[in-house]
Amino acid sequence: MEDAAKTLIGNIGQLLAAEYRQLSGVGAEIGELRDDLETMNALLRMQSEAEDGAVDHFLRVWMKQLRELAYDAEDRIDLYLLRVKCRSDDGVRARLRHLLATIFSRRSLAGDIRALRARAAVISERHARYGVNREVLRRSPSMLTMCAPAQALDPEHALNQVIVGIDSQVETLAKVLLANHADGHCHLNVLSIVGFGGLGKTTLAMELCRRLEADFPYQAFVSVSQAFDPTRDLKALLKRMLQQIVKPRTKDEKGIKVEGFLGDIDRLDAPDLAELLERCLKGKSPTNVSGHHVHDMEPLKFQDSKKLFLSRAYGPMVVSCPEELEHVMGNILNKCGGLPLAIVSIARVFAAYKLNKDMWETICKSIGSQMESNPTLEGVREIVTVSYNYLPYELKGCMMYFSIFPEDYEIKKDRLLRRWIAEGLVPEKRGLTSMEVAESYLDELVSRNMVEPCFGYDGKVESCQVHDMFLEVMVSKSLESNFVSLMGGQYAEMSYDRIRRLSIQGDCEQRPYSGEQPKKKMMGRGSQGIKGTDVEHVRSLSMVLDLEDCEGLTNHHMRNVCRLSLLKFLSVKGTNIDEMPSQLGKLVHLQTLNTRGTYLTGLPETVINLEKLERIEFRHKIEWDLLWCLPTGLQKMKALREVDVAFLNKDNVQAARELGELQQLQGIAMYIQHQVQDDVIKELALSLSKLYSLRKLDISHADLNNGEINFLHDIPTPPRLLRYLRIEGPVLKGGLPNWVGSLTYLVEFHIMRAGLVDDQLFDVLCKLPNLKSIWMQKRCYNDNEIVARTSHNFPALVSLKVTCDETSLPKIFRFEKGSMDKLETLEMYFTEVERSIVGIEHLTNLKEVKLRGLGNSPSVNRALQQLKDENMKRPPSSQIRVVVKYEGPSYDFLSSAN
Repeated sequence: MEDAAKTLIGNIGQLLAAEYRQLSGVGAEIGELRDDLETMNALLRMQSEAEDGAVDHFLRVWMKQLRELAYDAEDRIDLYLLRVKCRSDDGVRARLRHLLATIFSRRSLAGDIRALRARAAVISERHARYGVNREVLRRSPSMLTMCAPAQALDPEHALNQVIVGIDSQVETLAKVLLANHADGHCHLNVLSIVGFGGLGKTTLAMELCRRLEADFPYQAFVSVSQAFDPTRDLKALLKRMLQQIVKPRTKDEKGIKVEGFLGDIDRLDAPDLAELLERCLKGKSPTNVSGHHVHDMEPLKFQDSKKLFLSRAYGPMVVSCPEELEHVMGNILNKCGGLPLAIVSIARVFAAYKLNKDMWETICKSIGSQMESNPTLEGVREIVTVSYNYLPYELKGCMMYFSIFPEDYEIKKDRLLRRWIAEGLVPEKRGLTSMEVAESYLDELVSRNMVEPCFGYDGKVESCQVHDMFLEVMVSKSLESNFVSLMGGQYAEMSYDRIRRLSIQGDCEQRPYSGEQPKKKMMGRGSQGIKGTDVEHVRSLSMVLDLEDCEGLTNHHMRNVCRLSLLKFLSVKGTNIDEMPSQLGKLVHLQTLNTRGTYLTGLPETVINLEKLERIEFRHKIEWDLLWCLPTGLQKMKALREVDVAFLNKDNVQAARELGELQQLQGIAMYIQHQVQDDVIKELALSLSKLYSLRKLDISHADLNNGEINFLHDIPTPPRLLRYLRIEGPVLKGGLPNWVGSLTYLVEFHIMRAGLVDDQLFDVLCKLPNLKSIWMQKRCYNDNEIVARTSHNFPALVSLKVTCDETSLPKIFRFEKGSMDKLETLEMYFTEVERSIVGIEHLTNLKEVKLRGLGNSPSVNRALQQLKDENMKRPPSSQIRVVVKYEGPSYDFLSSAN
């Protein structure tokens, strides 16, 4: 992959700026090498963007030599950073001592650089000798920019945009299932939908389930990889089934969706989950089950293909193509053979060129015609490959990175983006953070239909995955360019000359891991998959080490991990380690450290030496109050952008003061210790006022009963750019601090244990012009009634969530006319004590209400009837979707999960 040269040039630029003189005679050679590599990078980029067929076998070999040279040059720079470079805070004497101690390393480095330049000269001469023409590598400049996403990423649109041209097949299968179910017995055991990749089998199955939800309320939709192993993957599969099955829709309550409440099932093992699933389905499973129906998936008809193409290229409202492009589009669709995956893959490629007929025809010619008469798997691969080839240059490395993950693997969004950054795949752009750039790249890949988003409960993209066909093509591309080396499972027999990025997907006897949270095992030193392989040049293990959910990781392993001096990304999330060695402080290039869900009770004091660390995540697997304590010396960690979660000691004045020195900090979640001293609180208030870049603040008091956080009133100047604010603890000096009402950028607000009364909450929040979401959590309010008054005109509020369950206050939620005109979602928890909603008819834009409470709760039943009556008054287009989530006595079969 061409990212090696691109990343290297940045490294050398930094080296020249800070270390030119230190190398004493080597600087000139590095400067020349930098120029050589800039030329190589330009050629490699031209190859990446070249027209299909322009790159012949000789060019591919020549480009491979350039790429390997770039990799080797990067290794030399890493060696310099590891063994030669002085620390930035070293004094004059320390620098002199270091110069003398590294003299042999410097000489060796100088010799290596001269050898690399000699290799570059030979490769260049070979290029000239055989007369390679650069003109064949040229492509239209319009390919160098990314097109804007076709639409915003929201769950409903993501579902609706793919339901094209399968109505007849859905109806056919629905009749088969309903006919077998008509007499109360089911005579059909298995319904199989068959066809090769890209025909839309998953889409058809999902739409069939959706349409028959009322007739078959107990459904589960799970993905099972070809590498499924019951001993390893059964627990995750059963968990996903339970989460869906305990959400049946009742047939007799039109428009009302009734759900069960599972509680925490994460700690149950596979046998317990199986038993719970059996109890949930007891008496609900069909009898006399037998038979097997096979449905052969049909390709789309031409008109449906056209509709799907236009909706994906230009949006769901576009129904026609410009007349001058109609003929070209017809040729394209013929070559797609009615296969949905081929159509959606190629659609956004053409959208990038808008009305450029010449480019449409050029791309069309690059696609073979074998699909026109008989769609084949190879034909789908070809079209998927074309859609990759026409990606903007900066996205190709990000897309190939998916080849590191196994089939059907759901990749958490933040995890993926931070790995992209650590690998050097996301360049810096003025005015944007690396995460913002990375997120824009992911959005672009989603809009190009190459990555499938997975949405969380809040409607935001939580994770993503790629279609098996895309994964197959990305693996092929990655192996061809030595972007990644895969070991374990189906790749157990593969061998590599040199490894740059290493992905171990299982031990030598196991297949790749799949499922929602696959478990990984450490490969031992004697593993045949890695024995005898040259791992000296491994880039992934030196830059990115992702050990999330690794079962075999021990404290002993961590001492070896801390020897990887160039590591940028380290995740031990979900492992069983309980001690982090002091050598952690030697990972001076570390940018991300994730220790969530471990047994760690803290981090070593040497963590303050991680001056490049940008994000730190810390949570104990069981005990919520065992957190990383903000240390003295915190001010050295000036690169910190996000901290989740930390603890402020009651007497550490210095740490509270130094927090204000972290000018890059954008997000922090922290607890204040019991009996905190006044001087510590005073310094904390001053520090928070200095954090000008802060976007997210989550602040809590560890004393759940008496811990006041009145110091919030004493913050001189609030962080003006806050987007998210969560306050947990009593604020007794007149309610919310007045400065909350000045947070013009605030989008989301959570409040818990605050003990507010009267209009102290809404009086402040109604002033915020961009506030979209409010979450009222336990003990946040101490009056019987809370009123959203006509004067409380929330200009942007669309979501109100209420889970005030401990004291059952407030008992009445009143909405006056004009108070929350834009509210779309209302979620409310009902306890055993009476609770009611008054004025719901004034919420004219309300689209969904979620009610949760005991199965025999009069409050829930009253609210449910109230919503039914309200729906009777509304036209069909304005009906409120109602979801009822029951728990308690009515769902005794769930008690073992709580």
